[in-house]
Amino acid sequence: MKHFDAPILDWNYANQHDWCCEHSMSQSPIDIDTSLLEPMMDMGKLQLTYSRTVDAIFDTGSAIQGLATGAANINNRFFNLQQFHFHTHSEHKIDGKISDAELHFVHEAQNGRLAVLGVFLVEGAHNNTLQTLLDAVNTNKSIHNVYLYDLLPKISDYYHYLGSLTTPPLTENVEWYLFKETVEISAEQINTLKHFHANNSRHTQPLNGRKVLFKSFNKNS
Repeated sequence: MKHFDAPILDWNYANQHDWCCEHSMSQSPIDIDTSLLEPMMDMGKLQLTYSRTVDAIFDTGSAIQGLATGAANINNRFFNLQQFHFHTHSEHKIDGKISDAELHFVHEAQNGRLAVLGVFLVEGAHNNTLQTLLDAVNTNKSIHNVYLYDLLPKISDYYHYLGSLTTPPLTENVEWYLFKETVEISAEQINTLKHFHANNSRHTQPLNGRKVLFKSFNKNS
């Protein structure tokens, strides 16, 4: 069993204007204007293989974060799962609309390239997998038989753009893949996430001419 201590943060969400240097041009999150999307021309393959054991889930001081073994095959490139974490409310917007929460699966390739899969969480049905995780926060126990795919949408269509991490050090050249389809969690679960961290969301950033692509796996679209 491992014990995970929350780091001491030298930043907070109340002072976001102090986070970034003025020359950063590819920051995240963004407000996605669906009228300006360009269709992705390549295959856009996205295949996930996640362990059914979450090694730990804990409060980092800025978010609820989980650690698990896993991998993502993105356009035939291999990325290892580093961690997943939650924001309330969502950081990204779609046509100006926010969601109740946003879940990020953070991956890293062998060459250091980062890729984040984003899931919009909305009020609806109770999610058993999320509840299992919430019940285990800060217990310093591994959680077995966790089906992380229950926190992913059934349809793989996604928005894609190049951005940054959304917390310091705000590293750029991060590949973002945001699922179009939402995942439901209950109002009580949203409130539990907010109890840990309400408004742990970075403000949306200027697009600065970046393209946002859309990949649909519907052959009829």
